[in-house]
Amino acid sequence: MVTSILLSSIRQNAGEAVNTVEPDLMKTFLLAYESVIETLRPSMKVAGLTEPQWRVLHEVRARSPMIASELAANTFVRASSLSRILRDLEARDLIARAQQFEDLRKTLVSLTDYGRKTIAPIETAYAELGQRLADAVGREAVEIGLRISTVEVEDLVAAPARRIAGDVDDAFPRPVATHD
Repeated sequence: MVTSILLSSIRQNAGEAVNTVEPDLMKTFLLAYESVIETLRPSMKVAGLTEPQWRVLHEVRARSPMIASELAANTFVRASSLSRILRDLEARDLIARAQQFEDLRKTLVSLTDYGRKTIAPIETAYAELGQRLADAVGREAVEIGLRISTVEVEDLVAAPARRIAGDVDDAFPRPVATHD
């Protein structure tokens, strides 16, 4: 259902005249996210996982072991929520936590064998979804879309913020220390 809404929205936006309403980026990205999650929800439910829990496990699977603070940034889960999620996942033996040898203030998170087995059906469904998309539009189009939706959009959104910060710095220059 969400997928059809997403396609309808994209078609509607693509068919509009250039000088009319701009495509709604936020709506399009949220619909894309929801269409992916909608596909994975049945597998998550069977595994007894919430969406944030699966995002954490998915990221740890890809980059295990991982520093907890990096995990929060990479999964877009707030640190306070991540702490609770990690406690729950560790209690269920899906992850293991250990102190980093070089810096004892940092916690390393890794996936257990049971965690790998638990998320395997979800990861399979996720990979199949990616393959269906690649089959439909081509692998190159998927890679371009991913690059545009991550690197390019992040750079474009961050550029005005950097420019504004620079403007503020230019408007209020820092005093130069003089040594008399």
